Amino acid sequence: MVTVLEARDAEGELLGRCDAKCHTAKGSKCTCICEGLNHGKGTEYASPHIKPDLMKRNPDIKYVTRPIQQKLFIQWLDASRP
Repeated sequence: MVTVLEARDAEGELLGRCDAKCHTAKGSKCTCICEGLNHGKGTEYASPHIKPDLMKRNPDIKYVTRPIQQKLFIQWLDASRP
């Protein structure tokens, strides 16, 4: 399943993801972290670049990463903690 983005809180905990269940959906109700921004657009049009919109809508979201960045993000988060 293609995951376009994942949203994490300040501790690095996963808040949610936007994956193929969302961007290939046929219905109108979105229940994933993108809050409808990628819903039903198709995998080729779903965008990981909706970060500013997500962070404005949900103040708990501190980081939005693409899955390929996850390992580097976790390493950075671990290194930045006191």
